[in-house]
Amino acid sequence: MDKSSKYEGLANWLRGRLDSGALRPGDRVYSENELCAMFGVSRQTVRQALGLLEQEGLLLRRRGSGTFVAQPAQQGPVSLIIGVAMTYIDSYIFPAIINSIEHVLTQNGYGMQLAVTHNRPDNEKRVIKSLFENRLTGLLVEPTKSGLPNLSLGIYSKIQAAGVPLVFMNACYPSLAAPCVRMDDRAVGYKATRYLIDMGHRAFAGFFKADDPQGHLRYTGYAAALADSGLDLAAHRLLRYTPEDAP
Repeated sequence: MDKSSKYEGLANWLRGRLDSGALRPGDRVYSENELCAMFGVSRQTVRQALGLLEQEGLLLRRRGSGTFVAQPAQQGPVSLIIGVAMTYIDSYIFPAIINSIEHVLTQNGYGMQLAVTHNRPDNEKRVIKSLFENRLTGLLVEPTKSGLPNLSLGIYSKIQAAGVPLVFMNACYPSLAAPCVRMDDRAVGYKATRYLIDMGHRAFAGFFKADDPQGHLRYTGYAAALADSGLDLAAHRLLRYTPEDAP
């Protein structure tokens, strides 16, 4: 069997899996290594077959995530509305962030659909699924407890496979290749501690969040500033907390 017959045969087999429903829109397709082992073909042959189906609009390859079954073409216009999912909306820095997002979207002709997760992973999964099903133009998401395992990886993978723009803010999930807008939290921890040291303080206590990477990075900056100044970290004066610990 020549090379063209091999990759066309593999492409036909994959089409059959799509037609039968064994692979559904948003599903992750077998990896290149799996297909090579299943059919005894080269990686180049597998890539040709996947590339052919991608050209036909049946598959969608995402760098760093894999190959997915493409979503069927949507009928009718897609609304110019961005879904925004926040952990909280009515306290701390969140009202100002939400107002700024809405201002920029309005200036550019977009609307906003706001959802809140209350920093609960089960809520995040439900909220993101609902926003995705509303066929919005894009999603802007503040992750929930992003320092813990991600319960919403499946729905995020479907969103990326469908080609819906997805941007994270304040933190990101390491397992997802998506843009993220965030502060340099390590530098924040370092500069805040350095400022107090320069003011003459020598005894420190640290309070850091335990369930998101911001807290971990700020702790790293805090510890680095103390070490650079030859000061004791004083582990007994460190406290890690989650929002649920608040009275």
